[in-house]
Amino acid sequence: MIHQPGIISSSHPKKVIHAVQAEVLLGMYLYHASRPLAAKYHLNAALNMALAAGIHKIRNLDASSLFQYPTATDTHEEGRRITEGEKINGFWVTLSLNICLEIALQSPLDELLMIQGQTLSAGVDMPWPMDIQSYATRILIPVAIDCPTVDRLSIHYPGGTFTGEQDALAMYIRSSLLLGRAYILFESMSCDREAGPEKSVKSDNDWQASISSIDKLIDSFRSNLVPFDQSESSTNPVTIFATHIMTNSATIFLCNCPFASSSPYTNQKRLWAAESCAQLVGQYNRKCKDRYLNPTLIPLLILICQAIIDEIVTRDRMGTELWEELPSQRRKELKREIHTIFDLLKANGKKLPSALAVQQLKSIQSMYQQFVSPS
Repeated sequence: MIHQPGIISSSHPKKVIHAVQAEVLLGMYLYHASRPLAAKYHLNAALNMALAAGIHKIRNLDASSLFQYPTATDTHEEGRRITEGEKINGFWVTLSLNICLEIALQSPLDELLMIQGQTLSAGVDMPWPMDIQSYATRILIPVAIDCPTVDRLSIHYPGGTFTGEQDALAMYIRSSLLLGRAYILFESMSCDREAGPEKSVKSDNDWQASISSIDKLIDSFRSNLVPFDQSESSTNPVTIFATHIMTNSATIFLCNCPFASSSPYTNQKRLWAAESCAQLVGQYNRKCKDRYLNPTLIPLLILICQAIIDEIVTRDRMGTELWEELPSQRRKELKREIHTIFDLLKANGKKLPSALAVQQLKSIQSMYQQFVSPS
């Protein structure tokens, strides 16, 4: 923290990426230390620094970028590729963490829209990230000019055009971008409903079309994910786990939209997404019990618990005739899924104590005790 301000004024050839990395590390440390406003400041500083340096334009042959890819005659090409990979990965991780932190803190809509506006106005046009060692062995081709990466993801999912698009890290970054879009729609729709029909900015049909469009995009993306229990041993399982959690959380946010939440199909899909996450948590507890969770995932796990609790409460109010064949067993199954998530959060809290995480866990546990009867 003492040396961080002096990095950018140094003469080190990697001073920009080092400064970005320092801001990210500082931001995540402050978030874990329950200082969310300071965390947001430093993560946004990292994003602004990366955009100002032109890191988001790597390999698009744009002369305005400060970083261009090495020529074929470069005798130090392998080292240059890895250095370039650090910049590519650094930008994407910085953008992803900014989005995830805003969602984790339930920040005002305009703050997330500001981040979205920053990336869209800048025209992010660079390859998706890969494992850092892959840059030494795999050839990256320039991204097509006038084909911004984020815009392509927003228009349609199926990828595979460019090197590394299916890498675990690339899928992780994309899932965070889709999560951000779903959260923005959820918050926008909630604000619109609170304002009243006379101030509504969209008709119900327009809102429904927006929900349907993103929902199809997320479903298409999900179908390309590697199942957590089938991931390769060489791949970081925490990355795969986080990707699935964010993707299913995006579905839950869409299903929570005011216009969508009254549909029986929507309720079923929300419960399916939440239970899928609970099953993933069970697998994670067995496979990665000694690993730490990214702290921005904790609020998403709380969201998942909330979805399952809401289902139990709703069914209780309707009466048991709407439950599946064995109501008591089904209820126990849902409660067991909630406790599976509680177990992960408590275990993670012991390994990596955080006052903010403890507060979040106590809040959902209190809700569980209040609304879910002990049967």
